[in-house]
Amino acid sequence: MTTFMAGGLVTSTATFTATSTGLATDPTTITLKYLPGSGSAVTIIYPDARITRVSTGVYSAELDTTGKTGTWTAEWTGTGAVQAIAADSWTVTAAPL
Repeated sequence: MTTFMAGGLVTSTATFTATSTGLATDPTTITLKYLPGSGSAVTIIYPDARITRVSTGVYSAELDTTGKTGTWTAEWTGTGAVQAIAADSWTVTAAPL
């Protein structure tokens, strides 16, 4: 599991591919849910400005870790044109000073 220091931005990225072709494809609906360490769960639905379309089928979000230490979990869900789900987790530790 990757470790970051609190106070920075962590980029979470998801790539959605069509099972039938293996090509990157944009889902009809994209939802990012994340649990920021000891905080409350957050849900973001694209086209919210916090989610960026990097290219076809690739989306990212920069998550602010300020004051939120612990294990973070992110879950990306695509529905419609592509049905897929992916999860990732990382640890955020307090800055040393």
